[in-house]
Amino acid sequence: MSDLGNKAIFGKNLTEMMNQRKMSVTDLASALGFSTSTVWDWANGKTYPRIDKIEMMANYFGVKKSALVEHHDNGVPLPIHTYPYIPAAISAGTPTEVEAITPDQLEQVAIPDAVMGKWAGHTDVTLMRANGDSMNRVIPNGSLIGVRGVDDPADLKDGDIVVFDCDGEYAVKRFFNDRTGRAYIFQPDSSKPGFAPIVRRYDDPDLTNIVGKVVLYVVELA
Repeated sequence: MSDLGNKAIFGKNLTEMMNQRKMSVTDLASALGFSTSTVWDWANGKTYPRIDKIEMMANYFGVKKSALVEHHDNGVPLPIHTYPYIPAAISAGTPTEVEAITPDQLEQVAIPDAVMGKWAGHTDVTLMRANGDSMNRVIPNGSLIGVRGVDDPADLKDGDIVVFDCDGEYAVKRFFNDRTGRAYIFQPDSSKPGFAPIVRRYDDPDLTNIVGKVVLYVVELA
């Protein structure tokens, strides 16, 4: 799936609504106070609007938000949900610093339920991109990953894939709990040499924070 698949769907639906009302991009931009270039990008599948902008357009056209964000087959909407998306690559190599992102900066992206499988509609799943080759046996570079929050490392099993951070540096690795050595081990799973485990002891004052467990991934096709 390229570009999450939602931009083209939204652009097609928005263009159809404007055409039905004989509106131009400029007309819609003027009516709602958006820039013409922004609406043009939406209509042409270049970018995806935030949820508040989708609500404004749905109210303007007098339709439900689903009419704009869902794919329709012969007029019947296919099952689809939106999820928060962190617009930053999470390293699957060495830890990489990620700037703080506030909730209002999160994009919302629409993913068909058929892609999300059993996680379809879960409100505790956040989407992001994996970047790097330290997990390439399982998650190739550029893959879209779905991450479910974890409150307690005890809820994880050895071998689970997690997103973790330490002092603002984020990475994706396999998780192992070394109870004898009282340490968490974050192990790469790569076909390439040069990637080493990251070890954090229980009593480390800078104990690594586990952001969540990777529950699904979608490979970026060439």
